Amino acid sequence: MLLSKSRYIQLIRISRARLNLSRFLYTNFLYILTGKKSCHDMCVDELAVVFYQMKRLSFKLVEKKAQVEHKKSYSHDNTFMNSIEQLRQIWFLMSLEGYLPDGSDKSLLEWVTAQVKYRDKSALVERLEWLPAWVVVHLLEQLKAQYLLCRKGIKNTL
Repeated sequence: MLLSKSRYIQLIRISRARLNLSRFLYTNFLYILTGKKSCHDMCVDELAVVFYQMKRLSFKLVEKKAQVEHKKSYSHDNTFMNSIEQLRQIWFLMSLEGYLPDGSDKSLLEWVTAQVKYRDKSALVERLEWLPAWVVVHLLEQLKAQYLLCRKGIKNTL
């Protein structure tokens, strides 16, 4: 299998990470095989030798399957998880600055439950990750607005 120079370098870096080689071991490994300490100084044939030696050291190349275009569920979406993390960070920051008596995840969940029940009396919230994305975004914007009001000195209504 003959690949481009950049692809060999990419695969060698991945294999180095998976084999947990330190920088010292890695450069010595390259030097022993090719007489060079950097992949960028090597030609394609030398890179192929290094890559095949790493494969011999038990590095397994995993081919990615063709990605099928489909709609992802929000529970696994990175932007959704980032929104939940932002919600937690703002909650904790408000607690550190004294706007909240308790900055724990439990108190955040209680606040979220109260906000969701205000809109839907029958709603039950056990975990933030189970909320629909639009609810998390709405709560995030609500908490940001409340934080800005607290910083301006307007009374805290949480």
